[in-house]
Amino acid sequence: MSQEYKISVIVCIYKVEQYLRQCLDSIVNQTYTNLEIILVDDGSPDNCPQICDQYADQDSRIRVIHKSNGGLSDAKNKGLVAATGDLIIYVDGDDYISLDMYTIMVNNLEQTQSDMVICDFYRMMPDGNIPEHNQIDKAGIFSRSEAMRLALIEKISNYSWNKLCKASLYEKVEFPIGQNFEDAHQIMNLFSACESVSCIDDCLYYYRTNQQGISLSGYPRGSFDLYLAYQKKLEYAKIKYPELVDLLVEQVFRTGLDSYNKLNNVLLELKQDEADELFQYLWQHRKLALHSPYAPLKRKIALWFFSFNPKIYHGYYRWSRIMYQIRMGKKDR
Repeated sequence: MSQEYKISVIVCIYKVEQYLRQCLDSIVNQTYTNLEIILVDDGSPDNCPQICDQYADQDSRIRVIHKSNGGLSDAKNKGLVAATGDLIIYVDGDDYISLDMYTIMVNNLEQTQSDMVICDFYRMMPDGNIPEHNQIDKAGIFSRSEAMRLALIEKISNYSWNKLCKASLYEKVEFPIGQNFEDAHQIMNLFSACESVSCIDDCLYYYRTNQQGISLSGYPRGSFDLYLAYQKKLEYAKIKYPELVDLLVEQVFRTGLDSYNKLNNVLLELKQDEADELFQYLWQHRKLALHSPYAPLKRKIALWFFSFNPKIYHGYYRWSRIMYQIRMGKKDR
């Protein structure tokens, strides 16, 4: 296999001092060496900036971008602007990768002539234990429409860090500033630019569940941001994949009602126009959600109350929370 492709590896870094060296070591020691390694320090208040500079002094392939804290989307966008490679991939600063990850993925890209290669990954706990193997649901080569369909129903993950992409796929991509689940917002743009996508079942990425990392900045909005991502998918499916609407509307209402509950219990702060839009969208789609075969009975009961009268729904929600707390109290005895 040749090393003619230059890979831009964009590493987003914030408060991951404990894990950063392991991450960077796994990148600089790749068997595939034609790399441009872009470290985006998102205003990390620990020793991450110094660690980045140390590695840059030792390896000419590394460039460091120091910036004020702007969140994961902003960091990804800054790295994307700086990238000059033929291929692009992301790495989170608290994760690490197999030493042959890029060799395997580039080899597959060349063999299949695909625009994107997706690998499987392990999910780790902060202490390094790996309790869950996220086995890839679909391995093979897929057309644009097939890949899009699988992404919409999450048979292909939304994450950017297990996807090696031709740089041209990112030409129209800009991650939404200030929103969590930024990859879910952009996945359709990436797939729509592909002619074909290759999925492999090699586990090459080690994803760490870390409560301090950049991806959880501003997390109280998490349920609402996920709702917005599902809403975008639903609107796309209405036009391109009407057979998926029942499934996606259930996802919209699962996250939308969660946001609505938090909003009314002062656990979530939204701008007034965001709160109004949330209610109006749920109200307009309530009948569609009620008839979705994918909605569990408990959610359909909640939807029925919401459709009948939102004020009655508030009472039902409070009652169900009290009953849940009582059940949990009995279990603790």
